[in-house]
Amino acid sequence: MSFCKQNFSPLQRRFTVLFAFTLIATGVLFGVHVSFQEGHLGLNAGSSARRLGYVLSALPVIPFLAMMALIPRYFAREKDEFIRVLLVRALLWGFAVPLVIDTVWGFLWPLNPLVPMMNVDLFCITAIVALRVQGWRYR
Repeated sequence: MSFCKQNFSPLQRRFTVLFAFTLIATGVLFGVHVSFQEGHLGLNAGSSARRLGYVLSALPVIPFLAMMALIPRYFAREKDEFIRVLLVRALLWGFAVPLVIDTVWGFLWPLNPLVPMMNVDLFCITAIVALRVQGWRYR
C-alpha cells in the first residue's frame, strides 16, 4: 500500500482503500455467482437452487452500491475545491468510457456475457487513469 502514501491526505487514503475494497468485493461476489450458476443451475435445477441463484446474482450489487455511496461522502468531506474538480472530471471520464463501449458492444452482446462486470472495472480503471492524467497536466 505504499502507493497510497504519496501526497494523499488521510481522507484520500481511506477513500482509496474503501473504494478498492468494494471493487474487490464486487469482483469476488460476481465470481461466486458465475461459478454457482455454471455448476448448479443446469436444465434440471430445483426451485431452491434457482432461488439461491437469484440471491447470489443480487449480491454483487451491494458492494457496488456502497462504492457509489462513497463518492458523494468523499465530496462532502473534501475541502479542496481543485481536488473535487479533478475528481468530478475523472468520474465523468469513468462513466463515459463504459457508456461508449456498451453502445458498440451492444451489437456484440451474445458473444460475451461478462460485459456487466467489465463495466465496473472499466469505470474504475478509467476514472483512476483520468485522475492521474489530470494530475500530470496541472503540475
